Amino acid sequence: MKNKRASATGEWMTMLYAFVIIFLIFFIIFGISAFAYSPYIDVRDIESIVLMKKTINCLSPNGELFLDNVPLDSKNFIEEYCKIKNVGRFYIEVELESDSGKIEKHTIYQGDSDLTWVKNTFNTKWVKDDIWTYRPGFYEDEFDIYLIKNNLREKGSFKIKVLINPESN
Repeated sequence: MKNKRASATGEWMTMLYAFVIIFLIFFIIFGISAFAYSPYIDVRDIESIVLMKKTINCLSPNGELFLDNVPLDSKNFIEEYCKIKNVGRFYIEVELESDSGKIEKHTIYQGDSDLTWVKNTFNTKWVKDDIWTYRPGFYEDEFDIYLIKNNLREKGSFKIKVLINPESN
């Protein structure tokens, strides 16, 4: 007479080892691939908006810009005046213009202006709007502001352009 309970237990033990081995192989393969695969996430859009807000809060925290205090001729105004570090892959351009024209127009910028060649290429008449809808790392905006120079307070505009170059590995 054959012991059916013993043979069923033996088959179950053999199958358990097979499941353990398959389970280990599964986790080894997927574990190694999870560490080897590192996706690139492009956060330049967010970086450009954050840098724009930091620059605006630095230059005119309450909506007034005292031109006598801002280094208008400095090529490092972000690092010197705003104390923002590591701006090597950024290009920031700020245009200040009064509505009446009593205060002269000023443009201050910092960074590699050669980064704007792609943007300038897309601004030509040959490029359609569909291509230019997504501009990674580029942000521009315009705000109303009061410009103050030599105790003369004028309503004006604050145009800012921020372009961020991709990180190099």
